[in-house]
Amino acid sequence: MSEQFGLFAPAAAPSRDVPRPRRTSSARSHALFLAILPGAEDAAEILARAAAEDARLGIGGEPMDAGRLHVSLFGLVDYTDRYPVEAVERWVNALDTVRVAPFDVGFDTVATFGGQSHPLVLRSRDATPVAGVRLLREAIGRALADSGERLKWTSDEPHMTVSYRGRRIGDTPVAPVAWAAREFALIDSHVGAHIHETLERWTLRA
Repeated sequence: MSEQFGLFAPAAAPSRDVPRPRRTSSARSHALFLAILPGAEDAAEILARAAAEDARLGIGGEPMDAGRLHVSLFGLVDYTDRYPVEAVERWVNALDTVRVAPFDVGFDTVATFGGQSHPLVLRSRDATPVAGVRLLREAIGRALADSGERLKWTSDEPHMTVSYRGRRIGDTPVAPVAWAAREFALIDSHVGAHIHETLERWTLRA
């Protein structure tokens, strides 16, 4: 989904080293995207809570790896044989300008999203617990649009996938799952390999 947030580009930020993937394969597809990542302790707690709800509801899903838990913000590009160095440099310089204070995220519902793998997600019935996610997404969208980027897609509803291939269920209330968002990241997804490689991180700050 393309959105235009600004008409005038700010002065160009100084260039810096372009983050590159450590593991590449010309035979495998990759997808670059931006996401909020929970800290290691929060990720472990989220998965423990998700496993408890899975057992309570009889879902029988395959849990997501803790290192791949995330809340998607924007998709940027898919690539196979050529890593998009010039585009990544432009994105990194734009994202260095983003200023959003750290915030808390809360989910109170589980549901199965569409797709053959039956992804089970945490989401919120109310906008307030995920307001910070939307604020960060808007700030990132403005920075990228002002740099000339045409945004590929945005995840309109903040959510976090916690398992796959379980029983399908509709929206089901759960005890609130709260965690602290302190950074967002540029991720290289090695499609089909269950690998999310973090290329760059930005600490949230006002």
